[in-house]
Amino acid sequence: MNELSDSGFLFGPLLTAFRSAAFPRLTDPFSGCYSESDTEELKTDDELPGRKRLRLPTTSSFSSSADTSFRAEASSQHNLPDIDDLFNDLINQPEAYVDKTACIAQLPAKYFALLVRPPRFGKSTFLSTLAEYYDARSVLRDDDWSHLDVYKASTNTFATRDRHLCLLFCFPTTIMRGQPSDIEWDIRSHVSGQLYSFVYKYTAELGLSGVSDILEVPALHGQPNILAMFAKFWDIVKKSSYDIFVGVDDYDAAISAHEFLLSEDGEYDGRLGLRDTIEELLDTLFWCPLLDGIDVIAKLLVTGTLTPQTLNPQLSKSMSAFALMELPELALSCGFNDDEAHNFSGAFLPHCPSATDFRDLAGQYYFPPHCTSTPLLHPQQIILHIARLANKVLSPRLTTPFHTLSVMLESLQEDADDERVTINTLIDLLTQGTLEHTGYRPLHGWAFTVEALRDLGLLSYDPERQLRVASKNLLRKIHSTVYPVARAYFDLPSELAPALCLDGGFQRLLVLATKVLANRTRRSLSRRSNMEPTMHGVFELLFRSPISAWEDVYDSFILVPAQQLPYIDEKPSPDVEPRRWGLRTLTLRGLWRALNPNDGDPTFEALTALHEELETMEEPKIREMPFSDSEGIVSRVEDYLVPEQGVNMMVAVGGTRVLMPLASSLDNLSSAKQVD
Repeated sequence: MNELSDSGFLFGPLLTAFRSAAFPRLTDPFSGCYSESDTEELKTDDELPGRKRLRLPTTSSFSSSADTSFRAEASSQHNLPDIDDLFNDLINQPEAYVDKTACIAQLPAKYFALLVRPPRFGKSTFLSTLAEYYDARSVLRDDDWSHLDVYKASTNTFATRDRHLCLLFCFPTTIMRGQPSDIEWDIRSHVSGQLYSFVYKYTAELGLSGVSDILEVPALHGQPNILAMFAKFWDIVKKSSYDIFVGVDDYDAAISAHEFLLSEDGEYDGRLGLRDTIEELLDTLFWCPLLDGIDVIAKLLVTGTLTPQTLNPQLSKSMSAFALMELPELALSCGFNDDEAHNFSGAFLPHCPSATDFRDLAGQYYFPPHCTSTPLLHPQQIILHIARLANKVLSPRLTTPFHTLSVMLESLQEDADDERVTINTLIDLLTQGTLEHTGYRPLHGWAFTVEALRDLGLLSYDPERQLRVASKNLLRKIHSTVYPVARAYFDLPSELAPALCLDGGFQRLLVLATKVLANRTRRSLSRRSNMEPTMHGVFELLFRSPISAWEDVYDSFILVPAQQLPYIDEKPSPDVEPRRWGLRTLTLRGLWRALNPNDGDPTFEALTALHEELETMEEPKIREMPFSDSEGIVSRVEDYLVPEQGVNMMVAVGGTRVLMPLASSLDNLSSAKQVD
C-alpha cells in the first residue's frame, strides 16, 4: 500500500479528511498540484536542491519512486546513477554506488547535526542511507548491507544499532512560487503530509488501530492547522517506546530558489522582504513545532546548501534552538575523494582519468572546520565526465553542471555601491585569487553574496581557509563572464596579443600588467577591502583571457595560494621554447609597514595616500623603498628583483607598478610606469 507523495497530499483513508478541509489548491491527490506548464518547468536544466525529487511521484521523501520503470530502464541501459537516485536505488548497483557508510558507526548515540554542501554533492543520498540504517521498518535485509563498510567494520555493532521511527522532510522548491499565501500553503501541505505519512507507516509501532482521523484537526482558514496537528502528533509519539530520527533534506530549498531562480518573466524576484517572509514561515510552521518534540528526537540531520549564518537570526530562533553542529564524523560523507573517483570511473571506463584530470574538472572542495586535509571532488561533475568519455546517454534530468550558477553569473551587474557580487567582484576574484567575506545580506532575490558563490559550489576553501575558485572549469566560466567588462577597461582586443607575444620585448606586457594592477588596487582601496591584487592574479586575467592564444598553455595561476607557485611554466610546445615566469607580489601594506614600523596597522586613508604617491614616483626611487614581508623582515624592493637564469621575473610592487630586474631593463626590456 502506498504512502504519501513528496508533495504531501493525502489519499486512501486519509483523503476524506483532507477534502473536508476544503484546501484551495488541492486538485487530484494522485496527480499532485502541478499544471502542465508547471511540469514543463520542472524539466528545466536546473541545479537547485529539492527539484531532483519533484519530477516523479514518490511514496515518501526518501523511498523509491512509485513509478520506477523509467529509472530501472535507465539504470540497466546506462548503469550510471540518476540525479534522484537514493540509497535504496543504488545499493543493488555496486558499480554506481560509492560507499560512504564507514562514518555511520562513528556517530554519537544522540546528535543534532548539520550537513551543508553545494547542490548535487550527495547530501540526499547520504541522508537516505542514514534513514534506512536506523529505520525500525527497514525494507532491506542485513544481507543487503553485507558488502558495505558499516557492516564489514563490525557485524555486532551493525546488528545492535539504534532503531528508530524515521520522520523525513524534503521541502519542494515549488514553495517559493507565487504569493506568500501560496508559500504558506505549500509549507503546510508538505509538513502535514509527512506527518500523516509517518503515522500511516508506523501504525503498529505507535500502538494505533487506525489512522484515518488520528491527526484530524479543524482546518485553519481552509489550510492544515500545523501547530495543532504537530501537538497531536507529538502526543502520539511520546506514548510509544521509540525515539525518533528526523531527517530534513534541503531545509533551505525555498530560500535558495527565491535567491537563485528566475521568475516566469525571466527576472529575479525583487520583492523586498520576501526572503524574510519565507524564513519566518518556515520557523513558525516547521521549526517551532518540531522543537516541541526535542525530548523524543534522538537524532536529527539537517542538510542544505546555505549555511544557517546567512539566515536572519531574529526570524530563525526555533531552528537556532536546535544548536545544530557540523560533526567531524560527517566531514567525508559526501563527495568523492581521489581513490573513490578512480574506482568509480573504473567501473565504466577502460582507462581511468588521472587524479589531476578529475581535480581540474570536479574541483577540490574543503569544508571547514572538519574537512580541511582531504579535498573532495564534485560527484555530479565526475558522473557527467564519465558519461561523456563512455558515450553514455544520460537521463535529461542529469543536467548540465552548474546551470543555476551560469544563469546567476549572466544576470550580474557591472558594479554596485553595496557588497553584492558584481562582474567587478569577479574581476577582483581573478586578480586577487580570493575574496573576503562581506557579511552582506541582500533584501531581494537578485542580489547575490560572496557566500552564495561558496554555497553554490563556485568557490571553495583551500587548506588555509581562503576562498578560491573550485575548479578550472568554473574558472573558465568566470573568465567568460568578466571578459566584456575587462575588455572595455583594459582595451584587451588591441593590447593583449602584442603584450603576451612580447612584441618588441616586455614593454607592452609591463604597461598592460601595470594598468591592471593599479586599476584593481584603486578599486580595492575605494571599497575599503583588505585584499590586494597579486602578480599571479594579473597574469590570470591576461594570459587566460578567452581571447588569449595562451589560454590553454598555462595551468591556472590562482587555484592555489601564490606561494605554492613561485614559478609558472608554459606547457611544452614543438614550435616554440616554453617560457618560465617568476611571479612575486610586494603588497602596498608591506611597503607602508616598512615605512611606518611603529604605527600599527594602516588606515585606508593612509594606504590611499601612499598609493597615490607611488603612482607618480620615479622607478629608481621605488626600487630603493623598504618592504616588510609577512614575517616582519624588511628588505629593499630591489632585493626582490634579482635576475635568474631562464626566468622572466615580474614583481607587482605596491599595487602600482610591475617591475623586472634591471638586467632586463638594460636589454631594452624596461619596466613601465602606469598607463591609464
